[in-house]
Amino acid sequence: WGYTLHGELGNGTSGDTLVSTPVQVQFQAGVTIASIPTNSDPWDTAYAIDTNGNVWGWGGNAGGELCMGNLQSYTTPVQITSLTKVTAVAGADQHTTYDANGVLKSCGANTDGDLGDGKTANAQRPVIVSGLSGQGVAAVVSGYNNVGVLYTSGQYDDWGLNNHGQLGNGTTANSDVPVQVSLPATATQVAQGGN
Repeated sequence: WGYTLHGELGNGTSGDTLVSTPVQVQFQAGVTIASIPTNSDPWDTAYAIDTNGNVWGWGGNAGGELCMGNLQSYTTPVQITSLTKVTAVAGADQHTTYDANGVLKSCGANTDGDLGDGKTANAQRPVIVSGLSGQGVAAVVSGYNNVGVLYTSGQYDDWGLNNHGQLGNGTTANSDVPVQVSLPATATQVAQGGN
């Protein structure tokens, strides 16, 4: 339920409408959903991962965050075929990062280094997040224009907008590659919010 301007309810509708009761997201027949992001989604785009490790997306896609090679809105879920064996997905404000087959990949707007690929160019197809340590990923989280990854070791890295010190690395300079957050102990859970 909610606002459905860009098809973010996934039920085949769009337009300047507020839906105040739940509607069912219209997945293709035979698709069983295993998980949905619990930290955040881009404000007008949504995701789900099925039991086969396929990721599905729908909604605005204004930054190309669905990795479909376009900026088209989708009113029902579409399979993102450029990514397989997806175990986690998190995004915010027109950018998304996916753990696909053990590799972090990002798509969408990249104004503040949100994609973590060492650049600030937008990408409508997956780009690999740079400089990661090769550790197992426990969680991917996202805020307004930044992203973070918690490793199974308890180490936490993040990247993107840092105008208020969001990256936790002692500076206010943005980073277009992951930086390690210095924590007093290993982390077991992480979340991100706005700037």
